[in-house]
Amino acid sequence: MYQNPTVTVLMSAHNSASFILEAVESILKQTWINFEFIIIDDGSSDNSVDLIRSFSDKRIKLICNDKNIGLTASLNRGINIAQGKYIARMDSDDIAEPNRLSSQVNFLEKHPEIGILGSPCLLFDNTSTDSYSIYYVPNNDLEIRWTSLLNNPFAHPTVMLRRDILSQYSLNYDETFKTAQDYEFWTRLLNYTQGANLDFPILRYRTGEGITKTKRESQLKNHDFIAYRTIQNTLPELSISLENVTRIRSLMITKDIYNQSNRSSKLESLKALTEYLRIFNLFISKYDKDDLNIKKLKNKEFVNILKMLLKIIRSSDSYKFSKEVLKQYINLLFKLSILILQQHDK
Repeated sequence: MYQNPTVTVLMSAHNSASFILEAVESILKQTWINFEFIIIDDGSSDNSVDLIRSFSDKRIKLICNDKNIGLTASLNRGINIAQGKYIARMDSDDIAEPNRLSSQVNFLEKHPEIGILGSPCLLFDNTSTDSYSIYYVPNNDLEIRWTSLLNNPFAHPTVMLRRDILSQYSLNYDETFKTAQDYEFWTRLLNYTQGANLDFPILRYRTGEGITKTKRESQLKNHDFIAYRTIQNTLPELSISLENVTRIRSLMITKDIYNQSNRSSKLESLKALTEYLRIFNLFISKYDKDDLNIKKLKNKEFVNILKMLLKIIRSSDSYKFSKEVLKQYINLLFKLSILILQQHDK
């Protein structure tokens, strides 16, 4: 193991025997070789530990929890012993591209203002390692901050962090969050540094059979609360309830509002979309600069809101609108017009 590793690769594994060989091999075959590889086995009952020990690479540092303590606590344990200048997250069922570490180290060395760096993901399933889709993430710091108000702007297993920032501000994962712990962590970290995502994928992300209904409900609840808190901290002048944040996320992020069991009226959807536009206007008022990124973001959100508006209007077989719905619709179109006019004035 290197005495002064540039990178600490941090992985937590629990009953990961089916995929961990591929995951570990993808790190050991990195073009960037100066790293330590901390693997926390979180109380596995399968042969995960034996498989990890089958590797003779001295860069691997295996730590076995006496019992299952969960992902959040395991990652904190790894952060506390990490020696690298940078900490790179890795999951035990994903596959890193060979240039993953080198791409991130080179970027961070050139951009000292960036303290958290991720990338898009190539998605694949258990039937083949060939990707079937790409999971996109926001590219620049401005768009990352906007995204973080309602959603996670990073793909967790792609992230590389500056360890000195974590040490300086005593930052780690909040162990009260058993799900969405990464989203919660990033919203606090972004108070002290800037974020970025590479514009190309550096990891193949394995999609499973999906999480249980109970876990999904807990995950969505945590996401809603984190978004609510982030909006309050970022835009303290905005008065908004947790219930409204849940409605907005249901409309714009999870799309659950279109599930048959959770169908909302046109009026409720239009109100949620109007509130979304209000949040966006306050956000750009805070961060507005006459630069390319703000213009791109305004154009993107104008199209995004307009598409959702049309989707809401078409969400019923009937095109008959009540006076209240029509009023809300016209009001939203007026506000959208102001947004695009402001864009062309610059």
